[in-house]
Amino acid sequence: MPIKISSFAVKTRHLSIVTGILMIPILPIPSNAQLYKGLQVSVKFPPVQDLGAPARTSGAGSRGPACGHQNSDAEGTAKSSDEIKIPLTALTPENNVLTTAALDPKVYVYVPQAVNKQAEFRLIDTQDEKIVYKTTFPLVNTPGIVKIGIPKTANIKANNTYQWQVIIVCNPKDREADKLVEGWLLHTPLTSEQKAKIQKVKENSLEQARLYSEFGFWNETMKILDQLRERNPQAQAEWVELLTSVKLEKLSAIPGSKCCQVSSTSPAPQN
Repeated sequence: MPIKISSFAVKTRHLSIVTGILMIPILPIPSNAQLYKGLQVSVKFPPVQDLGAPARTSGAGSRGPACGHQNSDAEGTAKSSDEIKIPLTALTPENNVLTTAALDPKVYVYVPQAVNKQAEFRLIDTQDEKIVYKTTFPLVNTPGIVKIGIPKTANIKANNTYQWQVIIVCNPKDREADKLVEGWLLHTPLTSEQKAKIQKVKENSLEQARLYSEFGFWNETMKILDQLRERNPQAQAEWVELLTSVKLEKLSAIPGSKCCQVSSTSPAPQN
């Protein structure tokens, strides 16, 4: 499948400070996160500017199984209507730009039902149009959120924009039938002031997630909440809050697909 490079013009990003909501009877109904007693943070992602990245969904956002009509799994178990309505979707901010200060970030993608399929991941340096990292991994028929770890050996450069692609190979003999979702990755180092504030709070805590969100770092916010949400109901509420703030609330209750997480220790970068 030919590599498709999206044209872009990087503009200044605007961050807004997230403030807590005072819960008194005359105000609107509180968020899910605030319903948990003792929770003092609210993780919402600030508004982002359109930088020209592609849409967050595959193609025109076609709904249904990843590779056509597959309404039951390999064992014949029927899938619910909700599971087959959500298309291949990137879990990113509304402008589909994954912002990070890390050299080994993760890409989160919701993959619909895909029975015994393979997927490819590519990371492309948009300056020289070269693939700096590529790997393949198997998918199973259960819908879920796939997490692709990018290794440090990809040598992500500060203040550089990359294009990432997740490609589902529906038919190895007909690559024109591939399904693709893509987006951009922008690496921006933390400022000294931001780093100082983050280091003052407990590592991988809800408060740290709130700070990363406030500073506009999507990868770090997602990573912390995803690590905590399975065992911490407050973190799950914040996960819902975060995805709702970027209009991805339909994906907030979907678990990670443990079968096909791709570790950041995957194969080395390829040119």
